[in-house]
Amino acid sequence: MTDPPTQPDEPTAETDPLAVVVLLMMLPPLLAWAGIVFACLWSWFIVPLGVDPVSTWHACGLFVMIGWVAKYRQANDRPLDRKRCGKFVGRAILAPLLPLAVGGLFHWIMVGAS
Repeated sequence: MTDPPTQPDEPTAETDPLAVVVLLMMLPPLLAWAGIVFACLWSWFIVPLGVDPVSTWHACGLFVMIGWVAKYRQANDRPLDRKRCGKFVGRAILAPLLPLAVGGLFHWIMVGAS
């Protein structure tokens, strides 16, 4: 009788601390890149309509703010139990801190640059 085929090792469910550090280090430059793209698209499509242009740092702040609002407003049709309620409350309290911190950094750079 032959042995059953072996399954490849399943990934562990543990969080890699290095991945967390790398993600936190990459977040501001990635959001800045999104702000640069946002400002470029704004200048291409919105300014010709007669609206004032935005600086890159304004665009970064707008991108963070719009992304946070869009994420916060997502509909979810699954039933709400205690566990999901706790997660929702935790996210509602903690989730705005990241956009606030990154937006505060962009605002500080914007105000300091002028």
